[in-house]
Amino acid sequence: MKYADDGEKFGLWPDTFKWVYEERWLARFFTMLSDNAEWLHTKTLGEHFAANAPTGRLYLPTASYDEMMEWALPSSRILDFEKVTHDEKLKDAKPFVRGGFWPNFMVKYPEANWMSKRSTFASAQVAKAMGGDSAVMAAASAEPPEMLKKLWRSQCNCGYWHGLFGGLYLNYIRHANFSNLIDAEKMVEQKVRSREDHLEHEECDVDRDGREELVVTGRFLNAFLKPDYGGSITEIDFSRSRSTSAM
Repeated sequence: MKYADDGEKFGLWPDTFKWVYEERWLARFFTMLSDNAEWLHTKTLGEHFAANAPTGRLYLPTASYDEMMEWALPSSRILDFEKVTHDEKLKDAKPFVRGGFWPNFMVKYPEANWMSKRSTFASAQVAKAMGGDSAVMAAASAEPPEMLKKLWRSQCNCGYWHGLFGGLYLNYIRHANFSNLIDAEKMVEQKVRSREDHLEHEECDVDRDGREELVVTGRFLNAFLKPDYGGSITEIDFSRSRSTSAM
């Protein structure tokens, strides 16, 4: 038997602190493993994979757990999806009904799409500052550079979707992603700019909607404007204090 779970179930998830620690479920669980060690042998997933050859080839579908795939659907179709999945006559077909497509969160929430594409925009800058493909260079080094670690932190998935206990609608999660993203870009700025004061601009499709944005960058201030949206400023970054105001 293989078992894995995420850390939030051990104290962070609602009510879990009480039964995991106060009611000593975790202590009792490990005690039982120790008391039965003569016949119950434990090993890590890595140890199992090292000792067992693959049994075949498997291609995983683009899917996640049931609730996530339901939330990824367009809001107008969620009730229809629930009717199908809760219909007893169709219970045998349920394993084949996967719901939506995770990237649809980028369609449902423009804020999530903007944050995701801003991270992609920053990733290109970091790669250029590192002199090539950032992922390949990181794999070849014992310790990834700090700007790359900041970029990775800005890509924490929690801010790109909604869930029952956290997600896009929590401002501090978005703030953490943007803060790390701006830190990464500031490190790029310090590495590649030879002048202290500068003001530059470029036109590019940051949010991948087929229409170009205007990106204005300076030493301490960056601005992203959408000409197709009446020239609106969709984001302002003040990197000296590492603050952001985004749509």
